Amino acid sequence: MHVISVTDALWLKVQTEDNLTGYLSAKPKFTDYTSASLVQKQAAALLAYGRTFNGTPYEFGASPGQTGTFDCSSFVKRLFADILSIELPRVSYVQAVQGTEIGLDELRPGDLLFFTSRGLPIGHVAIYAGNNKMLHTYSPKEGVHTEAFDGQWKTRFVTARRLF
Repeated sequence: MHVISVTDALWLKVQTEDNLTGYLSAKPKFTDYTSASLVQKQAAALLAYGRTFNGTPYEFGASPGQTGTFDCSSFVKRLFADILSIELPRVSYVQAVQGTEIGLDELRPGDLLFFTSRGLPIGHVAIYAGNNKMLHTYSPKEGVHTEAFDGQWKTRFVTARRLF
């Protein structure tokens, strides 16, 4: 099968050996095809979906099976499952060993950022949004929001992981 084009974040236009054309899911669960264009579209879709939850209240221990409240790891788990069909573990310290470790100089939108929190070596996760910003939730005051990846976040940073 040959990929003719990346239709959008979720679909690839393909051609079979006998010249039939059709569409194949671009989600990492269903194909190992990747390209810079596809990665950019998938990251944009992930972040756009995540931003639809801006202001959604923070609740520590929030169930990933609902969208009325989130904690950091249930938010990340929900977004990756809904948009890319990537099933992540429930808690941030286990999410932190998924995918491939990358350096800060390699960050691209959609990568996961992990931080110390509550006395734990890893107790918080955020999604890198590009331009030195991150999408996450950690505070009942703000809920889901985008903010700069600097100050306390750079100080508490532990690792970054790439899943797609």
